[in-house]
Amino acid sequence: MTLPDYPREYGREEHRLSEPALLLVAKKPDAWEYKLFSQVLTDEIAACAAATHTIHCLAPELVVRLADVSEVLDWVQRQLRDIQSCFDTQKRLIDVDVPKAFREPGQPADPNEIIDAAIQFAQVYRHLIDRTAEVRHVQARDEFANILRLVSEASHHMMRNVEIFCTTLQQQIADASKTYDECKQLQTRRVTLVLGFPDGWDSAFSAECDAIDARRNSLAPVSTPQFTVVELEQGTSEWLEWRQNGIGASDAPTIMGENPWKSAAQLLREKRGPARPHSKNAAMARGVMLEPEARKRYIARTGTEVKPACLQSSLHAWLRASVDGISASAGSVVEIKCGESVYWETSACGRPPDYYYGQLQHILAVTGFASIDFWCYLPGNPELLVPVRRNDNYIERLIATEMIFWDSVRTPPSV
Repeated sequence: MTLPDYPREYGREEHRLSEPALLLVAKKPDAWEYKLFSQVLTDEIAACAAATHTIHCLAPELVVRLADVSEVLDWVQRQLRDIQSCFDTQKRLIDVDVPKAFREPGQPADPNEIIDAAIQFAQVYRHLIDRTAEVRHVQARDEFANILRLVSEASHHMMRNVEIFCTTLQQQIADASKTYDECKQLQTRRVTLVLGFPDGWDSAFSAECDAIDARRNSLAPVSTPQFTVVELEQGTSEWLEWRQNGIGASDAPTIMGENPWKSAAQLLREKRGPARPHSKNAAMARGVMLEPEARKRYIARTGTEVKPACLQSSLHAWLRASVDGISASAGSVVEIKCGESVYWETSACGRPPDYYYGQLQHILAVTGFASIDFWCYLPGNPELLVPVRRNDNYIERLIATEMIFWDSVRTPPSV
């Protein structure tokens, strides 16, 4: 007997049937449809055995590193949506695609449809292997270990249920065939695929999420006697209006005559006009795009959780700062730069460029902190962390000069 040349005749080209499956296609014994589905599924699951090795030896470059609370929670939610999608796909296969491939009693089944249904079923299993491997190779702080373990348990539990289903299906078909051969009576067997999470998993996961949410809320910057945290999102029209009605940190070098690209007179004209978004060149746009990643790298490097915030001085309402990152304990603040020129200048000199000094001292004037971290991030290069100390003599001159400038803004120009 000549066996069918699969996959040229049967199935998709990226899969090749085993000899037992080919014999079932060729000979079509009693209940061949169920036997073929079970055989192809068993073969495909067995082929995944090599893939399970990646769970323990995933390539280092594929390791996922999660820095802050929000990033961990977002990643966890994506994983759970992916697992739920696997649930939905397998339910559709069992309820719709597989019965359709078997056809109604008395109607001839198509081997291709049965093979495809089994391969699709196994592909979900293969996908779960990838998810489990990724979960087990996440790098995050110890405080996130429990929730990562729960996600791994969910994925592994579903993998195990598929393996049990596959083994049980094969055994039930074999038992039914044997009984039929002995007594020539039709056999009805039920094989159940369990879809869901382990017992007690839901409550444990909810409790862990609540604990992490509470921690995330505790990490939000809070007001101090020195400054008020203004609930604004940087970049919005409301933020632009708030920024226009005061002096921000980026205005300080201009007011102090330290900005080589803009004069105090030009800034004065801008402040007297309506709030407008600043035009961005390509380098500035790239810096804005890289800032979230730079902040994650800073958190990973220092172990200090920081978030962007809008701060307003309690002493002078016009004294304001939109900081790139400040800790909830109000003890650490960071200014992030992602441009090439500032990176190389800082790298060469070991300190921030002079035209950023006023910006940094302005932030220290608003916060009252003793120092600020100057963090330079340029992909492909070592990050630069330069602490800058508070300079009270400079801040005294800065506040005096900014106060005169703000009085000028509030004074209508003479005609």
